Amino acid sequence: MEPKMGNTNERPSSEEVSTRLTRIAELSRKMSGTALTTLAHHIDVNLMQEAFGRVRRGGAAGIDGVTAEGYEANLETNLSDLLKRFKSGTY
Repeated sequence: MEPKMGNTNERPSSEEVSTRLTRIAELSRKMSGTALTTLAHHIDVNLMQEAFGRVRRGGAAGIDGVTAEGYEANLETNLSDLLKRFKSGTY
């Protein structure tokens, strides 16, 4: 099964995300000794939604004081903003 790429409206399954992460790990193993300058093109909002779904609820708030529940209240906007900062290097 090929992982979804780009900006689809469908949320990827855990299996699809695992496949994508496995491909990234394989690439880094194949290129050991080579500095990978960016993997940002592998990260999109759908992948981040899946990652957020794996976050342990009820844990401590982040350094910014925001809890998982608070972040989730405006999840799409928060993830889009985070992705923008991540890809621009301002995160």
